[in-house]
Amino acid sequence: MSLLRPFARSLALSPALHLRPFPTSAHVRFAATAPMRGTPVHMNILDPWLPAPISNPFSAEGRSALWQRTKRMLTYGMTLYQLRKRKLTLKQFKQDAEVLYCGLNDALARGDKEQLEKVATVSMCGILNPEIKRIRKIGYGVWQHHGPVSTTVLNLVTAQVQNDPAAIGFGEEREFYIVQITTKVVSKQSYALFAKDGTLLGGDASKEVDMVEHVVFERKLSASDAGWKIAGKIASTVASKDAKDAK
Repeated sequence: MSLLRPFARSLALSPALHLRPFPTSAHVRFAATAPMRGTPVHMNILDPWLPAPISNPFSAEGRSALWQRTKRMLTYGMTLYQLRKRKLTLKQFKQDAEVLYCGLNDALARGDKEQLEKVATVSMCGILNPEIKRIRKIGYGVWQHHGPVSTTVLNLVTAQVQNDPAAIGFGEEREFYIVQITTKVVSKQSYALFAKDGTLLGGDASKEVDMVEHVVFERKLSASDAGWKIAGKIASTVASKDAKDAK
C-alpha cells in the first residue's frame, strides 16, 4: 500500500475512504519575509521539465528532445556555479534530500504540521495543510522506507528575484537567487492508516511498495538561507513504468 500524498499514487484504503493525491503544481508565489516584486514567480516549480527517452535522435521529436536537453545543460552549469560559489555540493545535497524526503512523508503520515514546516517550502505547506487536517481528523498514519533511498539529479534551475525595499531593512539583499533541483527518487515504502483508537483503517505497515517519484527541492541563496526544502513534485507518465522496472 502506497503512502499518502504528495509522493504517491492515489491510496484507496476502503470503498468509503479514498485519500486524493495533491496537485503536482499550484498557482502560488514563493513566500518571503515581505512581498517580492520584480520577476514574478507564478508556480512553485520553476521548470517542470523531465528528460524524455530518445528512441530516434534523427526524427523531429528526437531533435526537439535533444535541443531541450542542451538548453538545460546550460542552466545546469550556471546553477552549479552559483552553488559552488557558496561551497554547496551535489554530494551533500543528496544526503540532505534523503532526509527531507523521508521527513516529509513521515510528517504527512502523522499529521505533524510543525515537522512539515521544517522540510517543505511555505508554498508546499499551504498545499499540504488540508491533508494534515484530514489525517488528524481520521487518526494517524505510519510510514516507513525500507532500504536506501536513491536520488538522481535531473535538472538544476536558478531564478533571480528582486526583494521588496521593505525587506532590505530586515537583513535581506536587494536581489537574491532561488535554486531548484529536480530529482528522481527511488525507494521502497510501506504505509498504514489507523483510527485514533488504533484500529487499522487501511494499508499494511509490513508491505513494501516500489516507488519512483520526481521531487523538486528548493534553496534560497540569500542572507535568510534556511537550507534545502521540498518545493513539490512533477507528475511523470513514465513513473509507473519505472516503478515496475524497479521491482
